[in-house]
Amino acid sequence: MSNTKEKIMKASIRLFAENGYQITTVKMIATKVGINELTIYRHFGSKEKILETALNNVVTIQSHLTNYFKSAVVYDFEKDLLNLTKMLINIDEDNYHFMKFFMRTDTSKLIPNRGELQDLFYEYLLQMQKMGKIVSFDIDSLALQFFSSLQGAFFLEEYKEDGLFKIPPKDKYLETMVKVFVRGLEVKN
Repeated sequence: MSNTKEKIMKASIRLFAENGYQITTVKMIATKVGINELTIYRHFGSKEKILETALNNVVTIQSHLTNYFKSAVVYDFEKDLLNLTKMLINIDEDNYHFMKFFMRTDTSKLIPNRGELQDLFYEYLLQMQKMGKIVSFDIDSLALQFFSSLQGAFFLEEYKEDGLFKIPPKDKYLETMVKVFVRGLEVKN
């Protein structure tokens, strides 16, 4: 992707997150990037194409995470969760504003298999229970709690500069979060 196209994408996603898709105009995007509207139309053709490109990135991310669950898990609870959290945090950091937009907007009709990651994690936890490696709890609640902790930490980063929350270094937080989760669920031999 060209430098200008990349700038247009980043500005668009930021504005979609701040104002919503409907309110954001091509003129607002052009002003944010410091270019004229025609340049945006030359690169994308329409505001809809910008959103479509951003959504294609989500599908690529989903594919990457699906591959992780299908080929890289080793059924070592702590290792698997640490690897997963590192992948998810890196994805979120790279796409912070899109994630903000994604969480606020009904994109279910636009993104195929939107809940696939949670389903894969559910299957992983179920398999870990069947293998006797974690205690039996409601898996939907466990998956939700895990992802909520991860997303919560991600969104608290926004307030780091305000001093509203004391936020530890991300790697320290992730390690602690995973250890607490593992300690609470792993079967002790």
